[in-house]
Amino acid sequence: MTETYKKRKTALEIFKSRFQPVYTVSDLPSAKEYYLNLREAVIYELENYGFCYLVDWLIDSPPRSLDPVTLAVFMDISHGYKEKRLADISEGGENEEFVPFVQVAIGNGFSRRYEPLRWIDWNYRQAIPFNNEYPECVRDTRLFVRAEHVNKIKLLSQPVIKSESEEIIQNARNEADDIRKKASEQALTETDNARQQCEEIIKKANEDAAEILSDANTQSNTIIEEAKESARKIVKAAEDKAAETAEKAGNELIEKYIQKNQKQMRKESDQAAQKAINEQLAIKNGMAEVYDSMCQKTNAFQASWIAALDNAVNSLAEIKSDFYKHLHDWQVSLYQSDVQPIAEKYLELYRIINVDRLIAKEITLRNSADNQEEADNDQGEDEVLAGLERINRTLTTFLRRFEVALNGLDLYVFYPEKGKDFDEIRYVSEDDELPHPDAKVAECVLPGIAKKSNDDIEDDVVIRAVVKLEDTENETV
Repeated sequence: MTETYKKRKTALEIFKSRFQPVYTVSDLPSAKEYYLNLREAVIYELENYGFCYLVDWLIDSPPRSLDPVTLAVFMDISHGYKEKRLADISEGGENEEFVPFVQVAIGNGFSRRYEPLRWIDWNYRQAIPFNNEYPECVRDTRLFVRAEHVNKIKLLSQPVIKSESEEIIQNARNEADDIRKKASEQALTETDNARQQCEEIIKKANEDAAEILSDANTQSNTIIEEAKESARKIVKAAEDKAAETAEKAGNELIEKYIQKNQKQMRKESDQAAQKAINEQLAIKNGMAEVYDSMCQKTNAFQASWIAALDNAVNSLAEIKSDFYKHLHDWQVSLYQSDVQPIAEKYLELYRIINVDRLIAKEITLRNSADNQEEADNDQGEDEVLAGLERINRTLTTFLRRFEVALNGLDLYVFYPEKGKDFDEIRYVSEDDELPHPDAKVAECVLPGIAKKSNDDIEDDVVIRAVVKLEDTENETV
C-alpha cells in the first residue's frame, strides 16, 4: 500500500500538469482522461484525508477564470455525489459527446452565443470566468465529500462489542447431552427394576427441569422488557445458562437415584439462575459505562483533531499570504533601479514631441499673425515648416516603437480618460496640490507607465500620470 500511495497524484498535481511544457500535442492528456483523473483524486482526498489542496486553493485564493473541464468536475461532484449519480462520460453514456454542466461562448458582441463543449474540442487554455455559481459548487464539493470522511471517523470510533451468547448456548447443549448420555449408559447396567426406576426418575427430572426453565424464562422475560435492546442478548445468555444449571442438577439426581432431594435441588437451581442473571446485569451496566466513556473521549479527540487541522490550514494560508506580499514588495523595490530610468526616458521623449511641439506651434502662429504679408511671400519658411513636420512624424513613429519596446519589459503606457475619478495611486495633479475628494480628470498632460503583475495582485505603477483636473464647486485645481 505504501508504493501505491507514493504513485498516486494529488488533485493539485493533476491540475498543474496541464501547464507543464510538452513536445507534441499528443503528450497532453485527453479531456476525458483529465476529467476522470481529477474527479477521482478530489473525491479520494476529501473522503480519506478530509481536505484537498486544490479545493482549498480555489476557495481561499480564487482565480479569475478556469478551463471548462475543471469547472465541470466540481459541478459534477456537487450535483451528483450525495445521490451517487456522477456524470457518465463512457461510451454510450449520457455525456459521451459533450462536457457536462458547462457551455462556452461562441462569437463576439451581439453575435455571441453559448453552446455545449465537445470533448474533442477541449483546449486547456480555454477560460471561463470563475464567478456566479462556480465558487459555490467548489464549497459544496468540500462540504458533501468531507461529510463522508466524518462518517468514517465516527464508525471507527464506535466500540466493538462481541456477543458470546451463541457459544454459551451451544456449550450448554453439548454439556447437557453428555450428562444425559452418561446417565443413560449407567442406567443400562442396572437391573430391570432399577432401569424402570431410572426411567421414572429421568422423566421426573426432565419435568422438573422444564418447570424450572419455565420459571426462569418468566423471570428473565420481565427483565428483558424493562431493559434496553443492547442488554437483551446478555439476559438471554443468562437465561440459557440458568437452564443449563437446572438440567445439570436433574441429571445429577438421575446418577444418584435420590428422588427425595429434588425440591432442594430445584431451590438451588433457582438461586443459581438468579445469581447468574444478576452477574450478567452487572456486566451489562459496566459495559454501558465503558461505552459512554469511550464515546465522550472519542468525540473530544475528534473535535481537537479537526480544530488542529483548521489551525494548520489557517497558518499555512497566512504564511502563503506573507510570502506573496514580501515577494511583491521586493519586486516593486527593484523597479526604481530596473525599469524606472527607461520609463522616464519615454516620458521625456513624449514631452518633447507632444508638449514642446504645442509650444512651438503657438509661437509660430503668433509670429505668423504679426508678419502675415512676409510669411505669404517667404517660400523658405514654408520649407522649414515642412521639414519640421517630417521630423515630427519621424519622432512620433519612434515614440510608438519605443512604447512597443516597453511592452517587451512587461511595461505599458496608460492614458487617463476624461471624466475619470482622480486616483492618487495612478495619477498626480499638474500643480502638485492635494485635489478635492470628488475631483475628476479633465485632461491628460503626461501618460503614466505601469508594470504588468504576474499574479492576482493589481499592476504596479512605476510612474504616475500627470493630469489636469476639472473645476469643482469649492475650488479650481
